This record gives sequence, structure tokens and C-alpha cells, in this order.
Amino acid sequence: SGNIIPKLPGKFDLIFIDHWKDLYKKDLILIEKNNLLKPGSIIFADNVGPIFGNEDYLLYVRNNEKFISRNIATSIEYSSAEDAVEISSYQG
Repeated sequence: SGNIIPKLPGKFDLIFIDHWKDLYKKDLILIEKNNLLKPGSIIFADNVGPIFGNEDYLLYVRNNEKFISRNIATSIEYSSAEDAVEISSYQG
């Protein structure tokens, strides 16, 4: 099927997402399905500003009762271009 199944034991306190932007939502769902989050786990998604096109990820974490999310405006490193990070807390 092409899916990579995580083999790490336990659950994570912090997940930092900063890779292919179109995979943010898919990978978070895979993390959830593999039971790698616990209540209070933090998901920090970098580069979710308007130029990156992560609307599907943002809609997912913002409209899902399993997450409480906060968006923080930033700029792209070494420039003044608008960017943001989304910090979500998993509620279980």
C-alpha cells in the first residue's frame, strides 16, 4: 500500500510537522490512527501561512473536537513574507 507504519513504542508529547506541506493532514491522521498521541500531546505545524496552501490541515485541526488549536502569525525566515505556525493540543 505504500504506507509506512511507525514502529516507535509509546506516545509522543510533541510532534513537529515541517515537511511536504500537502502531507500535513494525511500524516497527522496516520499518527492518530497509530495511537501515537495522548491527551496533552502538542502538534506544532510550521509554515501554515497563506502562501503554503495548508487550508485542509488547518480546517482539520480547527474543526475537530480532538484538538484545541492556536495560530501564531510569523514571517518566513530571512524575509518579511507572511507565514504562520499552528500549535494544537490533542484532547483525546
